Amino acid sequence: MNKIILAMLMLTLVMASTTSRRSLCSTCEYVFGYIRDHCVDIANITEKILEEKIEAACEQVVDKSICQYVEQIAKKEIEHLFDIIVNQEKAIVPETLCKHLRLCQ
Repeated sequence: MNKIILAMLMLTLVMASTTSRRSLCSTCEYVFGYIRDHCVDIANITEKILEEKIEAACEQVVDKSICQYVEQIAKKEIEHLFDIIVNQEKAIVPETLCKHLRLCQ
């Protein structure tokens, strides 16, 4: 009986973790998709503008706690994200940026 309860608890934790990872990934991709769709001129984007766009995107998200987490991680990595956008991709590619932040696999 105890083994069954323990197994069910472990399964619940794994499912919650997977759901949480999916939420982080989808929120991250939404944030950078929003920026891509609302940022007219990638050639003139700056780190400051990128930070402001991340904040603006998070204002649109229903689950503020998840978006605040994404925002914190993105701001810590702003220089690398900026480099990826401007020098490597020459575009905002949500999947690439979120994988870099390790919020998506």
